Amino acid sequence: MDKYLQVIIKTNTDEQDEFNETAQESFCESLNTAIKSTLYDSYINKLLFFSIFDPSSMCTSSCLLQQTRTIYLVLLALVSQIEALCYICMIMNFALSPNLLSLMFPLSMLFYALLESPRPDAIYWKGVTTYLLGVIFCKLCV
Repeated sequence: MDKYLQVIIKTNTDEQDEFNETAQESFCESLNTAIKSTLYDSYINKLLFFSIFDPSSMCTSSCLLQQTRTIYLVLLALVSQIEALCYICMIMNFALSPNLLSLMFPLSMLFYALLESPRPDAIYWKGVTTYLLGVIFCKLCV
């Protein structure tokens, strides 16, 4: 009788473990799908996304979205929002070291970059990069 109860208890715990594993896997899969769809809908530039993958697959975006990895979508979201990250870094640079050299970054951002539609061209970014290198050189030499 005891052996029979032990077998029943063991099979019940095995079934519960399998059920818990499948429930956990389905929860992780649904969470992963929700994260992917949120990233894709809100933060990723669609032209960038489809230029990396096959442009003819735009009609099957849901299938393509399921095939991509979540970390890859996070990196694409960062690349899509790199302009905003640069603006934040410009403001933080001035906030952490307020001087005349670093004042140029937020001023150029406010008076030129944010007024350009839809975004500033490459000449602006090359100018900001050149100015940044000049500032670094001046701070190191002085």
